[in-house]
Amino acid sequence: MKNKISIAVLDKSEVLLSSFQNYFSNHSKICLTHTCRHSNYFQKVLSKSDVPDVLFKNVTGMNLKVIDAELALFKSIAPNMKIILVGNANSATASNALMLDINGFIDISSRIEHFEYCINMLQSGSFVIGNKNFNNIVFIEKDIAGKKETVMPIDFSSKEKMIIALLNTPNTHKEIAEGLHFQFDTYNYYLKNIYKKLGVKKRHAAISYIENNFAFEEANLL
Repeated sequence: MKNKISIAVLDKSEVLLSSFQNYFSNHSKICLTHTCRHSNYFQKVLSKSDVPDVLFKNVTGMNLKVIDAELALFKSIAPNMKIILVGNANSATASNALMLDINGFIDISSRIEHFEYCINMLQSGSFVIGNKNFNNIVFIEKDIAGKKETVMPIDFSSKEKMIIALLNTPNTHKEIAEGLHFQFDTYNYYLKNIYKKLGVKKRHAAISYIENNFAFEEANLL
């Protein structure tokens, strides 16, 4: 349990609850510790110092000001908890995601594997926004003030971006492949494509190239 990433789901509509419970019930690296319908109840959970590593909060249909107020409350109690919002990728919340005190936004229609992908991305300190089909993913590195954004170029496929997001972590290539549920041969195929597009031959060179070349102050995220 101590070695697992703990996650919670806050979902008034219960759209996410059953899929999360089924998928993460026997997961080797991720543990679903809380499933809540109401923010008041989740606030009590946090007040008892029972803080998950990551919170997925369904904000479908919620007012942006209400969301911002709830986030501020959660962060005041649990400043180190990562927060991924879930909702409509075409909503005002998604458009303003970078302005909120969160770690990512994912469309509510995304497959459960993509929620796991978001959790994996947090290991590298990144921020992710995925649209409905998760074929337009941006990998963003934000500093504390939210002024620095690093966005992967559009010629990378979604699977290549999944790998890129985890290259700058302590995980081995085999561990990354297993975490993304890729066969190792398939993983190596995508990795070679990434290296070819970057014009490098080694992992450290790819990380260095990405860090030094892909920075944009503004980007159309969705």
